[in-house]
Amino acid sequence: LAKAKILTHREFHQQRRSNNRSGVPGVHFLKTPRQPRGAWQAKIRFHDGRKITKSFSVRKFGRREAFERAVAARAEMLALVEDRPYLYHSTAKRFAASCAKTRGRE
Repeated sequence: LAKAKILTHREFHQQRRSNNRSGVPGVHFLKTPRQPRGAWQAKIRFHDGRKITKSFSVRKFGRREAFERAVAARAEMLALVEDRPYLYHSTAKRFAASCAKTRGRE
C-alpha cells in the first residue's frame, strides 16, 4: 500500500473510463427531443457535490466544432479542480495524513 501511487483529484478526473466512447474523459454526446441532431456535453463533478455542465449544439456549431468546444470547456473545468490527493476510504485518508506528517519531519 505504501508503494501504491495516490491519484490527485485532477488525475482522477482525467482517467478514461471503459465506457467512454468520445475519447475524452467527461465529454459525451447527447440526443434529446429538444436537440434531435444532438449536442456534445462537457461535465465534471467536484468532491463537494457541485456539478458543472456545458452543452454545444450540433445544429448551431456543426458536429466537429461542437465537439472541439466541449473538449475545450472540459479543459477549463479541469483547471478548477484542486490538485490534492483523491482519497475515498477513511483508512486511505488516515494513511495519507500519516505519510504527510513523516515527510514533514524529513
